[in-house]
Amino acid sequence: MKKEYLVGLVVVVLIGAGLYFYIRNSSARYDVNRTPYSVLIGSNDAFAKGQQLLRTGQPDAAKAQFDQALASAKDKQQEGQIKFKIASAVEAGNNYGNYAASIPLFKEIAANTDYTPITRAYAIQELGLIYFNFTDPKITQAIFSDDQFAKDRVAGDDLLSYRHLFEEASKLYPLAASELRIADWYANQILAASDTGTKVPADDPYKTVIRTKLASAENDIARISKDDNEKTLLPVILQRKAIILAKLSIAGDDSFGNPWPIFDQALQLYQVRGVPQLDGYVRYSYASLLAKKYGDARSADIQKILSPFYTGNTYTSAPVVSYFKNQRVSSPDNNRQYILALAKIDPKFKSWLESLGWQSSDFK
Repeated sequence: MKKEYLVGLVVVVLIGAGLYFYIRNSSARYDVNRTPYSVLIGSNDAFAKGQQLLRTGQPDAAKAQFDQALASAKDKQQEGQIKFKIASAVEAGNNYGNYAASIPLFKEIAANTDYTPITRAYAIQELGLIYFNFTDPKITQAIFSDDQFAKDRVAGDDLLSYRHLFEEASKLYPLAASELRIADWYANQILAASDTGTKVPADDPYKTVIRTKLASAENDIARISKDDNEKTLLPVILQRKAIILAKLSIAGDDSFGNPWPIFDQALQLYQVRGVPQLDGYVRYSYASLLAKKYGDARSADIQKILSPFYTGNTYTSAPVVSYFKNQRVSSPDNNRQYILALAKIDPKFKSWLESLGWQSSDFK
């Protein structure tokens, strides 16, 4: 379920801010404490200017600086970092309305074996996150339309196709967001079984996979947490972890942990960073899963979580707005049902959806 952003994304800007590149050659000039990013920030003025512009919501100006920085790249590791930033800036353009134009750029990075595995893993991961942040069917066509990822496409099953895509990223490097997206697919199967009255036992293979992926994600969270730049990824990662635990709790298994404080933690981190407009996916997933588990019994809490959407103008240009608009037309991730459930619980949220183009007939 939705949604991480980026994850707004948004996530891609956050990833680029602290992107680690691991070099297999032990004599390389980079290591975990001296990354291409840190070297570029200290030695490439255009790159540093581009990063600042991207962080302050000026992606077009940032791209111009990154294009200039690329001409001064000293090696393939720096080139990969700068090209990732260029793709990030393209994605963020026009209030993230240019995400389709970034797809071939991320695919190019993913395909370049001169770049380090973690660089390519981040590029593949971002392709998947773009889809889940906007659920535009054209994204799926663009990603799987050629030989690069055609083998991962399962006709008629977008969610399984994207699980395969995140597994491609995981083969290169087990990034936390990718590991959790894989686990989320298995959690969805368990939740679906629960909806039909089937209780999945504790030793079920799907739960074993989930535990393995959660542990792998925790390892990467530990890595990310040591870097001030990559810490910006934590809200997106925590959101996905909370979603998985919530689905399992709804399915009757609380042994994986309590999801609700993790949602609160993710929301708080966005506030601390000063980017509350990026927390829309957390609010939506938090409220929808509370509704799924407790229904009207938690209506006051659900309305409190949703109220920032329709009070003020925080989310006017946020990526989550595009997500809700696209969900009206098509819901390949099967989340439309959750949106409709929230509209029943919170009439003001329903009115806000109508301001985005939803029609009264959509709620019948």
